[in-house]
Amino acid sequence: MARRQGRWVGGIVAMGALVLAACGGGPQVVVPAGREAPAASTTTIVAPAEDVFTPVIASLMGPDPQAVEGTDGRVHVVYEVQFTNTKPAPATLERVEVVDPSAPDQPLASYAGAELVDRLVTLQPRPVTDAVLAPDTARVLYVELSFDALDDVPAALSHRVQLLGAANPGTTAPSPLTYTAAPVEVSTEAPLVLGPPLSGDRWVAVNGCCIPTVIHRGSFQSVNGGLYDSQRFAIDWMRLDADGQLVHGDPTVAENYPDYGAEVLAVADATVVSTLDTLDDQVPGTLPNPGDITIDTVDGNHVVLDVGGDG
Repeated sequence: MARRQGRWVGGIVAMGALVLAACGGGPQVVVPAGREAPAASTTTIVAPAEDVFTPVIASLMGPDPQAVEGTDGRVHVVYEVQFTNTKPAPATLERVEVVDPSAPDQPLASYAGAELVDRLVTLQPRPVTDAVLAPDTARVLYVELSFDALDDVPAALSHRVQLLGAANPGTTAPSPLTYTAAPVEVSTEAPLVLGPPLSGDRWVAVNGCCIPTVIHRGSFQSVNGGLYDSQRFAIDWMRLDADGQLVHGDPTVAENYPDYGAEVLAVADATVVSTLDTLDDQVPGTLPNPGDITIDTVDGNHVVLDVGGDG
């Protein structure tokens, strides 16, 4: 959707500043009054005692995750792991467990069977029907962890992978294998507190973080030699009118939506690092021609804010 002259004419807010704004249906993430940010921890990732062949390699997509408290009162850690089969034999993921290296016998999450398949996508991305990785192919696993309190969040995580795969570089017959991969450090520093991105009332977060079926989370982009999930926490803000309706009249006319023309607000003191205001309004319900998208227009008309930090 498009925005012009600081006015809202569409449904998506995907500014970099909003990446830290919410998790779990779009609530604002704040630090409760009186809570101080825990001291940053230093975690040493210890290599396995013995070297092993790992036909499927795993790596974290993007920077290490940050634990944030949602309006549900729980602390959430959300990230993605990319699995790549590097050997000539097909590989089948049977189970992926998220573990605290200091307590590996007590998995924090365990994905297997239909749940594992539902959390896997291709790099395009598209849903998958099984957990099989053909040679030279990759899959991405969505991970969401939830904790009662910030003190319960481990400083580090790892992933225990059970699979059928090539036990050595030359075999084409899969064998049962289990190993750990993709070490992750988790930040528990206080997150940024962001204000509302739009003026007025009756706003609804239609698409937000973090379930696997939400479309924004799968909008991976390969930029500057890396793969990024920059829309992981993007939100589609839609506005209801006084009668609780999202649109009046012809739904293909942008001006018929109550959110058209709303003022867009800066969510924090920030530096404007990028703007675009030359694209025509899209017809609601349609997408632009993918062949016309460039690195400058991929986010549509936009304002990108640098709100500080490393995100």
